[in-house]
Amino acid sequence: MKVGDIEFIAFIAFAVTAVGYFLYVCNRSGQQLTHTEENKKYAANFSGSLIQKINQQFLILVVTAEKASLIQSLKEKKRIDPKDGKELYGITKYLWSGSESAFNQRKSNIRDYLLSPSEESEYDIYLVYLKLKESDAGFKPDVNQLARYDAFRKLADLTVNFEISPRLQMEAYRNFELYSR
Repeated sequence: MKVGDIEFIAFIAFAVTAVGYFLYVCNRSGQQLTHTEENKKYAANFSGSLIQKINQQFLILVVTAEKASLIQSLKEKKRIDPKDGKELYGITKYLWSGSESAFNQRKSNIRDYLLSPSEESEYDIYLVYLKLKESDAGFKPDVNQLARYDAFRKLADLTVNFEISPRLQMEAYRNFELYSR
């Protein structure tokens, strides 16, 4: 064999090796990109559900005991209809909107305000606790009444679950940073 033939064979071997290495790197990058995309999708889904859980919104409505007929109707139906949102707007005196953790902190002291039937007064209240799918700007403290009314009209679609407190002393609303409807 001549020196030129050996150089040619070495060059061919080098070229084949370079092409093989190039294809290996390209294939590996494609797999990493695919894994990276999958990881990003997983992270987005996980963090999205975590953020949704952390940011779960609650709405509390304060209703006077004299308006108990709608409250009893809601307890029996166990759901909020679109027309109930309009009626709740009319009977709500105060409201509060906030996160689940803030809600749980405030709700924990409510049992101090429970009433026995002999202690009932015309000033007593019910608290309506609503767990919302998402917050609505109409439930924020400083909005105009038209935005507030529109938010109440959408209440049936926004509500995931709700609970109504037993009849409470009027002072129970002090646990919450309420604002006027």
